[in-house]
Amino acid sequence: MLKDKIEELAVDEGLNTTEIEGLEVFKISTPISRINAVLPASICIIAQGSKNLYLGDEKYTYDENSYLIGTVQVPVESELLDSSSQNPCLGVIIKLDANIIGELLKFFDELKEWQCAKRTEEIIAISPINDRIENSLERLLDIANNPMDIQVLSQSFIREVFYEILKTPQGHILRNSVAHHSKVHEMVPTIKYLEQNFKNNLSIDEIAKFASMSVATLHKNFKKATSLSPIQFIKQLRLHNAHALLLSGENASSAAFESGYSNSAQFSREFKRLFGYSPRDIKLG
Repeated sequence: MLKDKIEELAVDEGLNTTEIEGLEVFKISTPISRINAVLPASICIIAQGSKNLYLGDEKYTYDENSYLIGTVQVPVESELLDSSSQNPCLGVIIKLDANIIGELLKFFDELKEWQCAKRTEEIIAISPINDRIENSLERLLDIANNPMDIQVLSQSFIREVFYEILKTPQGHILRNSVAHHSKVHEMVPTIKYLEQNFKNNLSIDEIAKFASMSVATLHKNFKKATSLSPIQFIKQLRLHNAHALLLSGENASSAAFESGYSNSAQFSREFKRLFGYSPRDIKLG
């Protein structure tokens, strides 16, 4: 079963990396109230339990019968209500690979095999899971501890998972992660630009110039896509980056500087506002 394969790989509480690039598994044994997080561009599948994500006013719930498609990296709120040591939440995250998805799209477009070619403004969506997706995922997890299998087979198995998702009626959502068909997805290049440059001192005029939009249009379209303004988006990326650095052992001053902050007091103030505790409250071990 899928949950057994995940439990075997999720040896530590929380997020566990695997030897397969782009594949992570998680085990969460305690409830989590709404916390700030960053959702990567990924497929998130839960084999046991359920999870809520919030993007602005929108709530997304997924469980054993569904999975989440996140088409761009975006700050969200995450919530896990029903989990325990006896019944932990178990799941898999596969980060989107634009090269693999783009290659598959050529075949779908050539063969006109789209079940649903409609455009959508969603950058996060919940979709029903099916046996073919689960079976593909199980084959991928089966090789996670075999170095030779990983080297030879992992990319083809990840390709198979994306292929099975693209075949579903919700496949157009994954397609949009690469093709940028919808109005909201016109903001994807700008979102990715901010992801790559959030440590720099970007002005709103520079961002608008990159997006080829007026400042007013940029604000309107960006907030529609992410529920945040561009400057708020940058701030959240900086703070989450600093949080990760602190957890890895960096001190508060270094984490602030490496995340784009030049003012330590401002960093501490904004960090506490977002996470509810100060950078120096993070204790390792």
